[in-house]
Amino acid sequence: MSTSRAHDQPALLDIGDSVREGREYGAPEDVFGISDFDPGASLGPIDWNVLSAEEAMAEWADLDAWVEWLRLTYGLPPTVVPPLWHRHDELVWELSALHSHWLNAYDPDGSRSGPIGWHRDFADARARLREWVATAG
Repeated sequence: MSTSRAHDQPALLDIGDSVREGREYGAPEDVFGISDFDPGASLGPIDWNVLSAEEAMAEWADLDAWVEWLRLTYGLPPTVVPPLWHRHDELVWELSALHSHWLNAYDPDGSRSGPIGWHRDFADARARLREWVATAG
C-alpha cells in the first residue's frame, strides 16, 4: 500500500492487487493493463449487442478489471456490486456506462469538472445498482 509522506496515512488510491500483479493505475493508457489504448480514439459507450467476439473479449477484460478497481476503491458492498454482477444484464449495462463515463471524465483532454460530474452520476448509479441487486435477489 502506498503512503503519504506528509501524514504517513494510506494514499487515496490503494490499488491493492494491481500493484502486487505489477500493474499501476494512472493515465487511461495505464489503467487496467490496457496496452493498446489509443488516446485519439473515441471513448464512446459500448454497445454489447454489436461487438464481435474479439471486441467483446477485450471489452469484458477491461470492464471486469475496472469494476474490481471500482469495488475495492470505493468499498462497494455486494448489495451494490455482487460477486456475479456479470450474470445480470442490467448490472453489465449500468457498470459499462459508468466505466465509459469514468474514462471520459478522467480523459487528460477532458473538462476539469468531469470528475465531479462523474461522482454525482456515480451516486445515482449506486442507487440503481442497489435496486437491481435487491430485485434480482
